[in-house]
Amino acid sequence: MNGLNSSKRDRMQAAFKAEVKRTYYTRDSVAGHVSLLDFCLEARVSVKTAKRFLGRQVTDFAGVVDVDQFGDLQYYFGEAKAKFLEAEQETGPKS
Repeated sequence: MNGLNSSKRDRMQAAFKAEVKRTYYTRDSVAGHVSLLDFCLEARVSVKTAKRFLGRQVTDFAGVVDVDQFGDLQYYFGEAKAKFLEAEQETGPKS
């Protein structure tokens, strides 16, 4: 992550770890879901910086990116990725 100071890099690493471990309080929740907005707020970084960082995480950890019904970017890893892909197969891709 060239050009990032260690404090910002550390905040993003910590935020990513916290967001991936967090389960949202719905009956279908699983760990591994990260929204761009939540990550930006947790890491205190710009959207541009967050997108670049999360894009690398998607590549490194074979994640999936989706745009939800509100136009927000959602990132899925591990169990959340499996659940997301399963739902996509059942309902078909969004148009």
